[in-house]
Amino acid sequence: MKRTIANPNLRYVQVYSTIYKRIVNSQYPQGSQLPPEKALADELNISRSTLRQALSLLKDDKMIQGAPGKGNFVLYDNSTLNQAITQLRNPIYAGLAQSPTDIELDAHLESSTKYTNHILKRPTGMVMFISRWYKEHDTAMAFAFSTLPVDTLDRANIDGNNQDELRDYLENTVYQNQNYAKRTIQFSRSGNESAKPYQLSTSDNFILVQETIYSRELDYPLCHTKYYFPAETCTLKLTAE
Repeated sequence: MKRTIANPNLRYVQVYSTIYKRIVNSQYPQGSQLPPEKALADELNISRSTLRQALSLLKDDKMIQGAPGKGNFVLYDNSTLNQAITQLRNPIYAGLAQSPTDIELDAHLESSTKYTNHILKRPTGMVMFISRWYKEHDTAMAFAFSTLPVDTLDRANIDGNNQDELRDYLENTVYQNQNYAKRTIQFSRSGNESAKPYQLSTSDNFILVQETIYSRELDYPLCHTKYYFPAETCTLKLTAE
């Protein structure tokens, strides 16, 4: 069994949570400009590189937008995710030209944050962060980052230390049992940062699919996942009935 290690990106997730809290508490109201990067990095006692990773996630989540030469401005778009890809299956297999030969997985537990409560639509105690690298031999083709509340694992009778059980749940089981998904598709530049230590693309152009899986029985999210595809190799087909 692969060992469980601390998330190397945890610091910028914490920074994301700090800035997110300031936005929802109107310390940075909608339409306002965030402090300059240097001032904000100094205040939070972090590097500008770490700050930019957090800002990139905030842009992905439509909380802020950047204006070249001017700075970052608050959007605070609280609308729910729009359903996009219609087939209830892992979008990786809709977006990649060929199926991966391997899925590398890493998982660890952390206390919930404002960010996780936001994406899971409710307060939770502990959450499990699960990274998946979809690989063709030794080359990473796409990346997924999932957030699951512990009660989802308990309800599905999954051992959080068993990678095979976690992988099967996220790849298959979560799309069954009368569950449904809400998804949005957007452009992102944070794919390589999110997928470290692997590099998904030599460019910073990515298609990001954000997916929230709901239970019809419970009517609240079972998990939230961000899927990153290199834009130059991604093809997503949409259908309508």
